Amino acid sequence: MKVLTFVGGAVVLIVLSLYRGLALSLLWGWFVVPTFDVPSLPVIAAIGISTMVSMFTPTTTDKVKWTDVFLRSFIATTVTIAFGWLWSLAL
Repeated sequence: MKVLTFVGGAVVLIVLSLYRGLALSLLWGWFVVPTFDVPSLPVIAAIGISTMVSMFTPTTTDKVKWTDVFLRSFIATTVTIAFGWLWSLAL
């Protein structure tokens, strides 16, 4: 059971890192590139930046299921992408 929890947590970490990197890359392309005339941000670089920022983000020490963490984070990232896309249409 503990091995399954560890593997599940590792899969969640990898999937969320990829998804957050994609989100950061999209948002960068929609807002930062046209505003400041800078190059686009590759997804790989965005994953690294997202991971680095998450190191400094406070986390809870409570015991939480990895499925809850995944669902919350996935929904929050999806909503952020959706609102970012809507705002990008206004530019």
